[in-house]
Amino acid sequence: MKIAKTMAVLITATIALAANGAWAEPCNGHVVSKPLPSILMREAPDGSKVMWVSSEGLFIVTQPENHPANWVNRVCGGGMKIAPDGKGAAGEGSCSYADMEGDVFHLAWQLSSDGGTWQVTDGTGKFEKMSGGGTFKPRERYDNLWGGSTWEGECGFDG
Repeated sequence: MKIAKTMAVLITATIALAANGAWAEPCNGHVVSKPLPSILMREAPDGSKVMWVSSEGLFIVTQPENHPANWVNRVCGGGMKIAPDGKGAAGEGSCSYADMEGDVFHLAWQLSSDGGTWQVTDGTGKFEKMSGGGTFKPRERYDNLWGGSTWEGECGFDG
């Protein structure tokens, strides 16, 4: 009886999602990227430094494997404020992702000393109704300046 009730709940949820065309599921992956040269750095009155940062690389979705955003190119930019002692930083910015067919999606990011958050903001083509958000943790850079981040959250398509 318990199995029948569980199946009924799952079927009802599936029908509800299919009826409005929306779905979301856990998703995670990582980014492999290299920094582009900093454009500007200024010292603030409190001794902190403010700079524009940018990077380019690849977006890799490890779950779900068949996500259309897997292995797309990315370019990101944003502003960072580095603490006077150089040990803490905070920032925010956005990224643009493009696949081989020219379909694009964008996300906004925020970073603090604890890690960061991301949120899909819009898209075109196959990414037009993409949604999602979650957290990310930057990884240490490799010797050749390539680095990246590990991210997780929820992703799906509305509509």
